[in-house]
Amino acid sequence: MATASSPALTQNLASALCYFPLLAILFLLLAPYNKDRTIRFHAWQCLGLVIAMTLLEIVLSVATMVIASVSPALAEPVSLVSALISLCGLILFLVGMFKAYNNQRLNIPILSPLAEKMV
Repeated sequence: MATASSPALTQNLASALCYFPLLAILFLLLAPYNKDRTIRFHAWQCLGLVIAMTLLEIVLSVATMVIASVSPALAEPVSLVSALISLCGLILFLVGMFKAYNNQRLNIPILSPLAEKMV
């Protein structure tokens, strides 16, 4: 039987699961995961990525509405760009998860240094 301080998940599996935002929050709150620097890094990076993608989607939605009101013909290309950026965000989550599982880090220019400071 496992003691209260031994983790039920390996470090690499917990780090990979951090790329699901609700699990990232749980890992930041629950011991012994919240004591592991690697797990905390991936959890904070995921939450930073969620915030960044949400803000970017809001900006793109507003831009799409403004452009559509000015020139309806341009609304579709702008919507396509928005969809491509969303796809890139999803790919970042998947690559981060894959790298975390393989005991590596995905270095995202602004988010990774911030996540490192939060650890």
